[in-house]
Formats: sequence, C-alpha cells, structure tokens
Amino acid sequence: MVSRTFQSGKILTYGYDDFDRVTSITDNNGPSATFVYDVMGKMKSKTVTPQGGGTPQVTQYQYDDRDRLIAKTDPTGRATFHDYSIVSVGCHVRDLPTKVTEPGNKVTAMEYDNRQRLIRKTDADNHVTRYEYNPRGDRTDVYSSVPEGTRKWKNKANEAEAKTPGDIASGV
Repeated sequence: MVSRTFQSGKILTYGYDDFDRVTSITDNNGPSATFVYDVMGKMKSKTVTPQGGGTPQVTQYQYDDRDRLIAKTDPTGRATFHDYSIVSVGCHVRDLPTKVTEPGNKVTAMEYDNRQRLIRKTDADNHVTRYEYNPRGDRTDVYSSVPEGTRKWKNKANEAEAKTPGDIASGV
C-alpha cells in the first residue's frame, strides 16, 4: 500500500498486486475503487463504492480472444460494444476499431485509408468528421459537419477556421 497526503488533509491510499497493477484506491474523504484484472492483465471490472458505504457501482469489461475490448457495461447495465477490422499494409497488421455501439443503439463508424489512418468518422447523429493528411502522414486538416455547415481545422496552430456551409464529402 502507498499513501499520498494532500495539504487539504485528503489521503489517497493505493493498493497494488504482484504485477504492480493498481487494485484499489481509497479516499479518506470520498469513494473507494477496486480493480480486478484477468490473467493477461486486462481490467475485468472496476467497482466504486460511495463514501460511508452505499451501493457499489460496477463497470465490467469484456475482451475477445485477441485481447481487444469488445464490450463495456456501466453500473446501470448499459453496454457499449466495439467492432474491429484487420488492416494490413506491407508487414504491418493492425486491428482498428470500425464501429462503436453505445446504449440506445447509437453507432459511431470509423473508416481508414490504406496507411491505417483514420479518414472518416460518422457519429450516431450522422455528423461526419473527415481527416486529411500530408504525404509525410501528418494530419493536416479536419472537416466536421455541423448543423450550420462545415467547420475546418488546420493543424498549424490547432485554430478553428469556419468554412461556408457545404458538402462534407468535398470539404467545401
């Protein structure tokens, strides 16, 4: 156990397992949390208990046989699901998330180019965000559809620059 004391009098105490993973966090003035891991070191559950007792709030995590997060169930029982696609470029193979399904069947879909870079994300409200890259692979532009039209962000100073309403597919 390791404790950290703050000037305010708050004390956080951390518990660890034999693999140095945090297994508990206790706040002397607030809630406590415990974490359970599987044999591969992936978090299986997180339990938060309110100060003074009360009903513990449990979040559960599920993984597929390739160690990818496929489901997260929050304390209310609402589940978020993750789908993946294998993308291969030369000798590089990656599992990239292609779809996240949240409670209420709200789906966010992601698309990638042949260099495994995110190029398009469509959220549950059908708002599209499109990403562009320079030949070196740096993200240079982000176009996002909003009710007022399309917004564009340049990667220079990360300052938003409004564009006129238009078609997200063309970026104008």
